[in-house]
This record gives sequence, C-alpha cells and structure tokens, in this order.
Amino acid sequence: MKIDMRDFLSNYSDKKVYFITNPGNAGDAFITYSTYCLFDELNICYEIIDPNNDISISNEILFFSGGGNLVEGKYDHLYKKLKKYLNNNKCIILPHTIWGYKDLVQETHRNLIIICREKVSYELCVLNGANKNNLFLSDDMAFYFPQNELSQFAIKGRGHGYCLRTDGESSKLLYINEFNKDISLSWNGELWGNYLLSKYVTYSLASYLSQFDEIETDRLHISIFAAMLNKKVIMYPNNYYKNRAIFENSIMQKYKNVNFVNTSTDLLHSDYVMNLLKNAHLITD
Repeated sequence: MKIDMRDFLSNYSDKKVYFITNPGNAGDAFITYSTYCLFDELNICYEIIDPNNDISISNEILFFSGGGNLVEGKYDHLYKKLKKYLNNNKCIILPHTIWGYKDLVQETHRNLIIICREKVSYELCVLNGANKNNLFLSDDMAFYFPQNELSQFAIKGRGHGYCLRTDGESSKLLYINEFNKDISLSWNGELWGNYLLSKYVTYSLASYLSQFDEIETDRLHISIFAAMLNKKVIMYPNNYYKNRAIFENSIMQKYKNVNFVNTSTDLLHSDYVMNLLKNAHLITD
C-alpha cells in the first residue's frame, strides 16, 4: 500500500527523534532539506546525529534520510549506520531505493521500518523476506519540498539545459556535449546535517534550473526539481532501475511535462533478480 509521508510522519508530531543524514551530492541536499521542512511543519522535535561523533543511543526513535544509499555493491554507508543502531533502537528508513542487503531487510521482523520510494525496491524487499507490516511504499522525500518556496524560482527561462551524469551511475550511453553541466556534483560529501547548507544548496539547484525552458538529464532529482519548476524535461535512465522505477511510481502521475526516454536495460534483467524470482517460485527455468 502506498502511503503519504505527511500522514506517516504526523504520528511523530511533538515527539523527540534522532535524524541521520546521508552523504551525497546536491540532489541529496534537496532530499534532506525537504525532510527538514516536513519535520518542521509537523512539529517533530529532531536531533541531528553528527556523523563524526560516535555517540551511543538506546531505546530511541531514529530516522535515516531517504535516498539511494542502500544499493548493495554500490553504497554501504547507510547499511553500516543501520547495523550500528538497530539492536537497541526503533529505526525508520525514509523513502529509499533498496537493492540487496537481505540481512538488513529481514530486520523488519524486529525493530526496523522500511519505506521504499518505488515498487521495484518494494518487491525486492518482499522477495528478500521483509515483514510486510513494517514495509511501505511512498514517494521520494523531495516531492514534499514546500510549494510556497517554489514561487521565487518561477521564471520563464530560455534555452536547453544539459545536466547529464559524469559519475559512476551514468549509463555511459548518452553523448556528453560541451554545454553539459553535472550541476548535482557542485557539492558532494558528508554535508547535509547542516540545515542552512542543505537549504541554500537546494536553492542553488533551483536557481540554476530556472534559467532554462527545457532540461535534459539522467539525474533523478534534477528531473524532479525541473518538473516542479514547470520545465520541459527529457529524462533518461541511470545505470540501474532507479530512474525508471521512480518515474513510474511518482513522476508520471504528478507531472505531464516529463518525457522518460528508456535508452537501456537495467538490473531488472540481472542474474540476481532472476535468482530471487526463482527462489520465490515466481518463475521457473
């Protein structure tokens, strides 16, 4: 069942929680700032855990920032954080793309709640043995960016902006021209526990995108933000299923100005997924 994060998080209004942010690029700033705004709106009293301060916490509620930081074989930062805090706390993973990490997914039978931001990750969690009572589907946290903050960036814009990936999630199938600016990499690192930095990096993304009429990108959060700013968006896949799955789960329902161009196959065709399906007796050899 797909849930609304505003409704879900309202259960924690006026409660003390801890918040652990993800490292990452300016797209992660966008996710994190949108989360801060929703926490503030709902009067959730949150304390940010400093990533450089190895504190001990027991019997508390911990929120882990949404994003794409739980893809086994690509990223393990959040996995390590979760393993550190899971035994003694209630842990909630905000809307995420999750690939693999079967041992973690099965912690939903104890004190872990997982919220997926697209259906592929949700189904993979089910196949990996998740407790459906603690497994949910929602939209990415960036979709909760305050609407009243968009108006200052609502300008007509001119021309075509290219924001194609130049990092390890690129499909390597797209031509990178001289006008390309991988704006998301303007910032990258363990930065987003800083509220004001998250806010103004998010604003810098909006300021950059607002100058164009059309945006061409394989960056998920550039696609989302450009769509919110009412730009024409040509969206491509990254090198696994994330972009396509979130387009189908959220973007295509919310924004008619985004055209997804599927230029590649993805991990849905991998041996890993085929073996999961076979073990679940959903397909045969």
